[in-house]
Amino acid sequence: MDFRQARLVLFVGVMWAVIALSTAPCPSIYKPVCGANGKVYDNECLLNKAGIEPAKSWETCRGHELCPSHCTKEYDPVCVEGKIYGNRCVMQSHFCGKVMHENPLEACL
Repeated sequence: MDFRQARLVLFVGVMWAVIALSTAPCPSIYKPVCGANGKVYDNECLLNKAGIEPAKSWETCRGHELCPSHCTKEYDPVCVEGKIYGNRCVMQSHFCGKVMHENPLEACL
């Protein structure tokens, strides 16, 4: 095999690998990330497949349920990390973009 044939084989191999990786399905894991375009993606794989850079801050995705911009004053308390928040929206606004797990209210008393 001469040098040109070897380069062609290498090129075809690399292109096949790129195509295989770009068509591989993303896992169905919900670990949301904020894209620089202001859209929230279910996980980093989907963000990468869309060709979008991650946002520098969740503030870019303000308005999404994980980072709300406005909350009602409805009192429906939730307990997270030992603190009581007036409602889920207020808590999510505080943790902007992090997926938080609520505890029973008794855990915060």
